[in-house]
Amino acid sequence: MSDIVNGHCGISPEMAIRPDKAFGGGAETWCRLQAACDLARAIEHAAAITVKRSRHEV
Repeated sequence: MSDIVNGHCGISPEMAIRPDKAFGGGAETWCRLQAACDLARAIEHAAAITVKRSRHEV
């Protein structure tokens, strides 16, 4: 738990069960919080991501 609190690792689905049991909130919520954190970090570096645009329309 110390590594998670200090930002040294993320919350896996299995690990999400632990804070749910300790503090409540639901394992799904802890997983969503981790996904939101991961996305926020990726957005910070979005300028470095290059993608060739597809010609196919969706």
